[in-house]
Amino acid sequence: MNGYSLKDFGDFTKDWNLVSVRFRKDSGEMRYTYANKKAWTALNSESVDYQNGSIFGKVSYVTYQDEDFPSSFIPSRPSRVQFMVKNKGLYKKTGGWGFAIFKPNGDLMPGDMNEKIDSCFACHSLVEHRNFVFSRRQNNNLPEENSPSKLKFKKEEIKDLPSHIRELIPSKEKSLFSLQGKLRSHLFYGTLDEIRPALIKKSLKESAPAILLGIKRKKFSLVLRDINENRCAKNEVPFLSYHSGPSPKNKIIKLKFCQAKI
Repeated sequence: MNGYSLKDFGDFTKDWNLVSVRFRKDSGEMRYTYANKKAWTALNSESVDYQNGSIFGKVSYVTYQDEDFPSSFIPSRPSRVQFMVKNKGLYKKTGGWGFAIFKPNGDLMPGDMNEKIDSCFACHSLVEHRNFVFSRRQNNNLPEENSPSKLKFKKEEIKDLPSHIRELIPSKEKSLFSLQGKLRSHLFYGTLDEIRPALIKKSLKESAPAILLGIKRKKFSLVLRDINENRCAKNEVPFLSYHSGPSPKNKIIKLKFCQAKI
């Protein structure tokens, strides 16, 4: 991917600095991010001017619940390995960063590589103000003041949606909030799952459905309140989510869950 193989990065989890650990609620993954010397130097100086040769590596682990301590989740097997490589000359179209993602054994993840690269860049464009880097040092992970939000929504009429989406929404709903921006142009299956928390937040705030709809109006991720359920606790809201399957032949995937009120 972008001409890289996993072995090009050596034993980076031992040789590079650990930057941060993140838990992904949507995928249940624990993600460890490392920086090579050049990337670490920029982080330590709180600079976003990453020089050519700066590299971030990330290992994601599937987690399981500790039987002896049920509120704790433990990393188990690795699920994927990802890299960002800075080269302003080679990767002008993707903000100066090359992206690569592998299975833990070094094989490429299935699917079109160019599509995956575009999807990676579209997601990282949410933090363009940090030179497209999500990671920050662990001792500096306080919320940013005046951080420019890259999530822009537009209110749209439900009647204007494609029929395969309209039929999922109760007739009493007349409008919803549609996420705008680069993500719509480069969707892959992981994006549709990863974007759900942002859609939920918008739906709770506006008391209306929220959607990420691909530019071709086929792939989508939709969240809305479940008006037919009262299964949740008093401080929670019942929700439904729908998103496109991993291939055109897959059916739409439906999930039910409870979400804490804002």
